[in-house]
Amino acid sequence: MDAELVNKIVEQVLVAMGQTPIAAGGSAPKPLAASRDSSTAATAPGKPAAAQAPAAAPKTASAPAGASTQRKVFLTADMLRQRLAGSTNGQAKLIELDGFEFLTPAAEDFAADAHVVVQRRPQPLIAAPQAAANPASAPVESRAATGQADRPPGPAKLPGYGLVTARLSDAAATAVRAASQGGLKLEDWNRKGCWLRDSRSMCEAVAAGTLAGGIVLAPRAADAMVLTAKHRSIRPVQGTRPESVRNALRHFDANVLVIEHTCCTFHEMREMIRLFVSARPARESSDFTDALMRHVGEVEAS
Repeated sequence: MDAELVNKIVEQVLVAMGQTPIAAGGSAPKPLAASRDSSTAATAPGKPAAAQAPAAAPKTASAPAGASTQRKVFLTADMLRQRLAGSTNGQAKLIELDGFEFLTPAAEDFAADAHVVVQRRPQPLIAAPQAAANPASAPVESRAATGQADRPPGPAKLPGYGLVTARLSDAAATAVRAASQGGLKLEDWNRKGCWLRDSRSMCEAVAAGTLAGGIVLAPRAADAMVLTAKHRSIRPVQGTRPESVRNALRHFDANVLVIEHTCCTFHEMREMIRLFVSARPARESSDFTDALMRHVGEVEAS
């Protein structure tokens, strides 16, 4: 290939790239990026240099909204040995890890050789809601200074749904966390250390209107059904599948849901909780449902 043919090919490539071809004996053209920068920086005729649009700042990558900034922490065998030595003078045989802490293989071997039980700290089933700013709860001076003294108070807080649990399985605990993270108004009612007492207290709150409803997750639903049905104004339903919960809401407006978590899958429990709390259908009116509610009212009045 002769030199003239090579020059023609280079000239065609430069023309396609938007650059000026190299003249014979001329200097090499500016790089493409430099030519673009110089063309944008040039002042248009008739306009001052200050009127030109400023150059756009380079975009920087930002973390997605809601992404967790907590990094994983890996504990080595020496770190685990130090933590063990700092617990009750080395006599402890139980080490609790946070959700972001993990053991290295050497630390796992050390824990097995030292017969140390390693477990994770239990996390709350229902995350505590974030406190929202409420102008009605602000001091009078600050409200008056901001011109909010004459504003009416905000709407009353609607009652939520109580939750009582007994010996939860991993699937049941995961289902409750998934339901609470989905925006459902669940309130942890495990307060007295006994799910029987807690269920009774929750039913009293439902009957009084403090709670819109209640949910009991127990290993044996029959026990919870007998206990909750003894309270006046309580209409419990045993959730065997989502369709049974939907029918109970339509027929007699059930206000307590009992789930036997040892016999239900994660998806069934999550869907039944979601149906009971957020997707409550209106009670249908039919001869059967009307007669049922009449009998329920007669039993409660007796």
